[in-house]
Formats: sequence, C-alpha cells, structure tokens
Amino acid sequence: MNIGEKVFSVEAREKGIGVITGKQDLFHQEYAEVFFAESGECITFLQAVLQPVKTAEDTFLQQQFSPAKRFILRLFQKQIEADNTGDGLQAAANFKILPLPHQLLAVKYVLDQPTPRVLIADEVGLGKTIEAALVYEELKTRGLVARVLVVAPSGLCLQWQEELKQKFNEDFIIYDRETVQSLKQLYGENTNIWTLRDKIITSMDFIKPKKINKDINEALLARRTWHNEHVLEAATQAGFDMAIIDEAHKLTKDMRGEETARFKAGKALAESIPCFILLTATPHQGDSDRFRYLLNLVDPYRFYNSSVVTPENVEKITVRNNKRAVVNFRGERLFKQRLTSLCSIRRDKPEDGIELKLYQAVSVYVSEYYNLAQTQNNRTMMFLLLLYQRMVSSSSQTIWKSLDKRLTLLKEASKTMEKVEFNVEENDTEVEEIQELNVEEQMVYLEKGSTNWQINKKYLETEIQILERLVELAREASLGRTDAKLRTLLEIIDEFKIRENDPELKFIIFTEFVETQYYLNSCLQNLGYKTALLNGRMSSQEKQQAKDLFRQEALFLISTDAGGEGINLQFCRVLINYDLPWNPMRLEQRIGRIDRIGQKYDVKIVNFQLEDTVEQRVRRVIENKLDTIKKEFQAGEDKLADILSTLQEEFSFENIYINAVQKRLEDVTQLEKISEEIYQRAKDMIGKGELALPFSQLEENYNVSAWELEKKGEETKQLLEGYLSIFGASMQEYKGRSGVYYFDDPINGKHWKNVIFHQKFTLEQEESEILGPGHPFVRMAMHQLEDSLSQDISARIRINEHKFAGEAGLAFVYQLRLTNYVDKEKLFIIPCFINSNGQYNSRITKYFQGLQLQVQDLVAITQDIDLAMVMERGKRQGEQLAEAIYLEQRIGMEEKLRKQEENRQAYFSARENGLMRIAVENIRNARLKELQTERDNFRIQARKRRQMIPSLRCEQIAYVEFV
Repeated sequence: MNIGEKVFSVEAREKGIGVITGKQDLFHQEYAEVFFAESGECITFLQAVLQPVKTAEDTFLQQQFSPAKRFILRLFQKQIEADNTGDGLQAAANFKILPLPHQLLAVKYVLDQPTPRVLIADEVGLGKTIEAALVYEELKTRGLVARVLVVAPSGLCLQWQEELKQKFNEDFIIYDRETVQSLKQLYGENTNIWTLRDKIITSMDFIKPKKINKDINEALLARRTWHNEHVLEAATQAGFDMAIIDEAHKLTKDMRGEETARFKAGKALAESIPCFILLTATPHQGDSDRFRYLLNLVDPYRFYNSSVVTPENVEKITVRNNKRAVVNFRGERLFKQRLTSLCSIRRDKPEDGIELKLYQAVSVYVSEYYNLAQTQNNRTMMFLLLLYQRMVSSSSQTIWKSLDKRLTLLKEASKTMEKVEFNVEENDTEVEEIQELNVEEQMVYLEKGSTNWQINKKYLETEIQILERLVELAREASLGRTDAKLRTLLEIIDEFKIRENDPELKFIIFTEFVETQYYLNSCLQNLGYKTALLNGRMSSQEKQQAKDLFRQEALFLISTDAGGEGINLQFCRVLINYDLPWNPMRLEQRIGRIDRIGQKYDVKIVNFQLEDTVEQRVRRVIENKLDTIKKEFQAGEDKLADILSTLQEEFSFENIYINAVQKRLEDVTQLEKISEEIYQRAKDMIGKGELALPFSQLEENYNVSAWELEKKGEETKQLLEGYLSIFGASMQEYKGRSGVYYFDDPINGKHWKNVIFHQKFTLEQEESEILGPGHPFVRMAMHQLEDSLSQDISARIRINEHKFAGEAGLAFVYQLRLTNYVDKEKLFIIPCFINSNGQYNSRITKYFQGLQLQVQDLVAITQDIDLAMVMERGKRQGEQLAEAIYLEQRIGMEEKLRKQEENRQAYFSARENGLMRIAVENIRNARLKELQTERDNFRIQARKRRQMIPSLRCEQIAYVEFV
C-alpha cells in the first residue's frame, strides 16, 4: 500500500473511506496512518486490516462483474443500512407487540423534537408505557441513548420491569433500599452504584431526598444524609442519557408553590439527564401554576413564567390522545363500552346475624385502637387497622386468619414485654411508600412492627382479651356455613351464563386479600368448577401459567390486586369485584385488566357492596358526586379515571373511610362537605385541563401505516434469506403454520426455530421469537453481508419486468452522507437509471428503491451503448438527486434550529430582565456573566449543527436489460 491510496478498515467500516498519509514499520509489524475526511480523524491501523478501495466506475470498465444476485443483495443491504440512519421508525418492528397508530404517531412526534424532552399525557389505558419504551428503543437503535433510568411509583416498579422484559426483551434492575445497600457493601462506599447498570428502575419515593431538620435524632440524621448523597445525588451524577418518569404529576410543587421532595427529585433529574420523558394522564390537575412547574421540568427555556403557558406552547412539547377516539389501522375504535352495576348484599337472614355481629365488633376495635395509635403517632399500627376494617368486609375467613396471627404475636410479646423496635418513623419509611404498596406487600411490612406499643402490660392484656373474643366470632362466622356474599356470587354467575347464553363464560373475580382468594377457590372447586389463581406471591412464570390455564381451561380466575398487576386479560369480558378497595384508583386498575385495547366485547363489571355498613354509606355519598362528574363531561368516566390518583393524593380516600368508622358516621355533615370538595376539585381539574391541554392532532403532520411495519418485517426476512443463501443455507416455513420459520445459522450452526418476522403473528404464536431489524442476530447478519459483499460493486443484470421490456442502460447506486459532527450521521442510498440513449428514467429509478428484486445474470451487453457518455450523465443526475435531498435536510434542520432559537432568545431575555432587578451589583454582574456564557455556548452549538457537510460516492454500477 502506498501513501495517497484510498483504503477502508475491515475493523472500523463505520469510519468510511480514508487516505493513507503515512507508513511505519515497528516491532516487526507494518502500520499505516489513515486520514478520514468525513470525521476529520487521523487513525493508525495495522496494514493487515486495511483494504484498497476499488471504485465502482473502475471495476465496471474493467468488466470485473459480480453475480447479479450478489449485486442486488448488496444494494438491498445498503438500503437497509441507510434507512437505519433516517428519521423513520426503526425499532418498532423489533418486538412482539402490535403498535397502534396513536402510539407510533406519538413516537414519531418525540423523535422529531430537537431534543427528546416531552410530556406524554394520553388518557388512561392508551399504552403510555409502550410509547415511552418505543421512544427508548428508537433512540437506542440510533445510538443516541445507552443508559436509561425509569422512575415510577413503588407499586408500579415491578410492573414496569415485567412489561419491559415481556414485550421488549429488556432486562432492567429495580434499585430500592436493599439493592443500594447490598451494592454498596459489595463495591464499596466510594463507588457510585448507579453507574454499574445501564437499565435501572427505581421508585419515586425512594429516589426523592429525605427531609433534614434539627428535630431529628443523630442516627436518623446520619441515615438521611447518607441516603441523599448515595441515592438522588449519585443518580444525577451517573451519566444517564434518558429518564422516563411515570405518574409524573406527582413531581410538581404543592398548591402553595413550595417544592416537595418529589419535585426536588424531578428537578435534579431533569437538569442532569438530556432525554426526559414524563408520563401522566393528569398533568394539569386544575392548577395552572402546578402545571407550569411540570412543563418547566420538560422545557425550562419555553416555560419560564406563567404568561407563556398557552395551549399553542403546551402542544409543542406534549402528546395527548383521547381514549374513545383512537383507532386501529383499519379505522376501528379500540375501546368497547363499559357496563358497571352495583350489587348491594343484604345480610337479613337469621344465619347472617353472626356476620353482622363480627363486623360491628371489629369496627369498634378498629376505631378505639386507631385513636390510640394516633396519639402515639404509631403509623404502622394505623395502617394495619385500616386493613382489618377492609378485611372484615371482604370475608370472615380473612379477618379470622389475620386477627389470629396478631393474637399470637401479642401473646408472645406479653411473655417478655419486649418491644419490637420497628416503626414507620424509626425505619425512615415515608407514608407515601406504604400507601403505594399493594395489600399483600403492606401486610408483610406492617405485621413486623405491629407489636410496638408504648403501653403497659395491663393494656396489652386488654387487647389480647378483645382479640380472643374477635377471633372466636370470626371462627364461628367462617366454619360450617355459606356467607351472604358467596351465595350472591353463585347467583350472579348463574344469571350471567343464562343472560349471555354461554355456559362456558369466563369470569374474573377480584379481591384484595389472599385468604379470601383461597376461600373462594375452595368453594368454587368444591362445586366442580375449574379455577386459576393470581396473587403477588407468585413468580412471573407462575402468573403466566395461571393466565394460560384461565385462557385454555378454567372458567374462573380469582386474583388479588397484586396478582393482577401488569396482566392483560382481554379475552374475558366479565369482572366481579368481590370486595371494593377504598382507593378508587385501585378499582380502576382492576377494570383496566379487561377494559383495554384488544377487548372485542362490551365489558360487564359487578361491584359487591355490603349493606348496613359504614363503608356503604361513605361510598354512596362520594360516588354520587363522582357520578355527577361522569354525566357533566363528555366521556366523563374516562376523564374521572384520569384524575383519580390526584384526588387520592389530595383527599386520601382511606382517611375518609377510617374517619367515618371512628365516628360511626353519627354525623354525615362533614362527609358531605368533603364530598362536595372532591366534586369541585374534580370539576376544576377536568374543565381547566381540557382548556390548557387540548388533544393532539398528530396525524396532521405525521403519517403511519401498517405497511410501514409490514415492510420492515419483509425486509428483514429477505435480508436473512440472502444471508443464508450466500453461505449455502436456506430458511424453511413450518407446515400448517403460516409465517413461522426455522433455519440453521451457517456461521455458528445454531438452530433457530419458531421464528416470525411480522408482528401480526405474535398473538397466535406466543412461543415464537420475532427477528426484527434491531435483533442482535439480524445485526450480525448485516455485518456479515457487508464484509462478504464489499467487492460486489458491478454487474450485468437481466430482469423480467414486462412494463419495462426493451429498456436497457446503466443503473447507478450513489451513497450520500450528511454530517455536522454533532448529530448522528445520516446515509441515503440514491439509485439512478440512465438508459442507453443517455436519458434519465425516473420510473425505473424508483423501481430500484423497492424490496429485493428478482434478477438473473446477463452473459453479455447486447445493445450499443456509449459508456463514457452514459456514465457522465449518471454522475450529473446522481448529484442532482443528492442535492435535492441535501437541501431538504438542510431546510428541515434550519427550521428546527429556528424554533429552538426563538425559545432560547425569549428565555434569555426574560432571565436578563429578571437579573437586572438584582440590587447588589457584584451578584447581578456575576449572574449576568453566567447567562452570557450560557448564551454563547448555545450559539456555538447552533452554529456547529448548521454546518451540514455532504459527501457523495458511487457505490455500484450495473448494466441492466429488461425483458
């Protein structure tokens, strides 16, 4: 190899073509220094990994022709390579999901932003998780994101982990207190453990800073200081490329405008992580200031004061889709009607008296001891008593088992009178963290510390006596009888089967408590029914097995709230809530298991409610107000579902219920007052939110089609067929299983089975593996093809295509590279057909842009052709086509930068005006200097991004005849 010779490196093909600028022999090895004009780099390589560049023109004129199929396969591979650098969707076809139009439109919108920082505010049930995950996958495919942090409420962290694994094959680790402490012990105190993994999920209430003040003791101060340093501060310094924050409305400031711990966490993450995606169905919450604080996290340069929070500005950083308006690719509405009925259960038979007696006795116990726990600020016990009150309305069996367990604990404690040193406050666990847990997780946590009573032995013995009486009542209510709720359940099951005219009708029965679940399971099995169970104690594999059992055999699925998280059951249309959570958001989450995308029928919901209980009277007053909201607004049920989590944050439905139990609901005036406040707040949130945050009309600016994803699947299939063919292998389709294939990898011999390429087969082929363009095996095949076909740059080709019969000429393939050395490089493959008369043919040119063509080798050129003239004409035409693409891309970049500069200039001006009001001169000047530095840095970056550098190279030339 000589100085000045053009070469490429087989180990660094992404660098492109370079020129040898120097050579050196050292330690018995020959080295060459290569300059790459496209990147401006000068790199030294072993000469053995360098290959001389043959130009397509020289190879063609020297008649060094490759087989036609290899030539076309190289063109096909280059087209896919270029497509993978473009603005279109690249990752959406990689996964066993069926993306919907509104989800793909949202992803395209996010990708079109100068920096991916947006608020996704779709209504509940539209798949915000899918949208955020697809944005991540698209950015990862483009090389823009490697490290991602997901922040969610603690109760949703496991659901995020499972959904990302099941649907996107992504392995995320959950960071909580135990994980962080274990990693610290393993790697040392000086290690930032947030840098150890690239894909992390953590809870909102874990990552937020702990409050530090003078009132806490030294031990607690030390723990909280350690937490703040090694959790939030460390996370912001860990170099994450992207953050996804679920239920993001919880991050905003409080109603007085003061920063909450959650807001401080959100702000710190927003300032340190470039790609920032917020997910919430209720961003506005009826408060314009709190809405602006949330928007400011996404774009501080646009939302610097209240005056700029206009619908026009909000639309520029938000995506919001209407649940009842979204459609599939066939234009069909995605959601069916929801039909909800309340089943009031009267316990008026003589045998029901024991249940009423038990309910009243437990309510008295809960009321008295809740008051005692309040005086001692023992939140552990307060939470446990809340659960006891809900248990007694769920089933006698559940309250029996739980009170018996507490009785045993207290008897053990009374022997030594030793306290268990465990309390919510002492353990530095926030109230919000416990509230976010499901009932099963709460029970495990709370029963640890429920014996920590600051009372003497006399009071302890008193509680033991009360519990002994309650346990005996519960035992009597549980054994040897059929309770009123179970009798009603069996009646409703028979009624539904008759009404639906379907003896094989499937039912989902939800309960909060595992003991109630076991009781129902035993009763239904004794009646000869096949059942399946889901609860939080089961592994992901066991949950999937239970879901499969329910789909294939069982008529009943009995699930707890924890068991149903993340499980989609659209194939069932009847859901019975055997007991009702006090938090209505939990109820909405249950219904969302069947009232979701993919449901083919109207869904029937039956809510059980015991009459003559405090809970019934509370629910009646509150739900009357919430029903009014549903009627006042179009699609009011969906809008109410969106705001339930915010209402829970502000009013705490659990507190409303327990206060009513404490007071025995002797005075309903206070309850009616609170209900009116809930109504007014809900009305404000929905009404003001509709005005401030209109629904997106993304289809006006972006297009998606089912063919866009189908094409990706077909391209991948053809690419792998080409890869297998050049190594002497082939792909086979299973008999009787359309779209499912198997083959052996000719490189390493691995047998691939149950392979699909099109997402439409995912539902019916659950055991299959989809090979999309981003699959590691497909990427490996791409690299193998690039290496193997690197010299297949000229050919003589014959194509059977009647509409072009008689045409002949040269097909040129140009590659245009565009870079500004800031953004990711873009590639464009530009075919160009010049006929034997030197005329450009646009129709045939477009023909070469399709899927892999069916071609044959041509033995010889049969027509007279002036090669020099045609090649010169091809060069000019190729440059014209490339220039049109270059100008389009440049105009697009200019428009993005113009919008970005307008926002920044308005922000800089507002900041400067604010700083000029600082009275102290040296502080004012220092702040103004910092602002000027920020302004200068932005201008430098904008100037770099405007410098779009093109390079054009002829990749392939072929003589083509059509017959």
